[in-house]
Amino acid sequence: MHISNVGTMRQVVLEFLDQFIPDVSGNSSETRINQATRYTLFERPGALWRPLLTMAVARDYGVEFKDSVDLAAGVQLAHVASLVYDDMDDCDNQRRGIQSCHSKFGDMLARYVFLKEITRTDLAVHHSVLSDKDKLEVLRLISDTKERMMNGQLEDNLGVVNKTGPKAKPYIEMYDRKTGLLAGLATRIGATVGGENQEGRREFCNYGRIIGITYQIQDDLADVEKDRKKGKKTLVTEMGVEEASTIRDNYLRYIQYSPPKNNLYYTKEVIDIIFNNVTTY
Repeated sequence: MHISNVGTMRQVVLEFLDQFIPDVSGNSSETRINQATRYTLFERPGALWRPLLTMAVARDYGVEFKDSVDLAAGVQLAHVASLVYDDMDDCDNQRRGIQSCHSKFGDMLARYVFLKEITRTDLAVHHSVLSDKDKLEVLRLISDTKERMMNGQLEDNLGVVNKTGPKAKPYIEMYDRKTGLLAGLATRIGATVGGENQEGRREFCNYGRIIGITYQIQDDLADVEKDRKKGKKTLVTEMGVEEASTIRDNYLRYIQYSPPKNNLYYTKEVIDIIFNNVTTY
């Protein structure tokens, strides 16, 4: 297994999105929305690890990339839509080192970009190879995931967390809603395309959620000084770098030693990319 597999999957996703959100010319409102949408998708697309998880899990079941890419692209559209809205909420003018969507195109157009990407998320499911029954299941899961993600983002922005129970628990729950749910959706969709049964799909969903939570902890570890200056409360600012790192490392061990299926070669490659080989294996 070579790293080129990840590069191939990434290229397949970008090529599909390039056709799915076409580059049209002119001065119409559709043109303006498409151009702004393509900016969010292609100007600096990032690692694309969420859609790669979908394709990797499906490939580990023997599914060709072409038969999972539409669903993977739908996952990416949902993620990018959340970033567009998040940047408006936080008044962030930068995203991945470039102007955020609302900063470059204005709040009004950014809102339409958000709506377009959310709508196209569902449309990607309709284009997929799934059976009608599985399409309905995935659409229901997407709808539920988007709603719960919005609640998590709102809690994060308002600084509202449940203070009962263990000190780390409210932040882990918030991370799950912000990042874990979409990662869990990505892995579950991959297992669905792969023909996994319902119990196996749920196991993959839980596995993906752990990946997402772990990623968010690592992200906050990297941003701890910035968050402290902004007065933003995270697991890291509240519990300290050492304790947060221990929690992250425990999750990393779980990811390594408790996969829902053996021989997840493609999936493991993507996981290594997500965490930049920062593991305690």
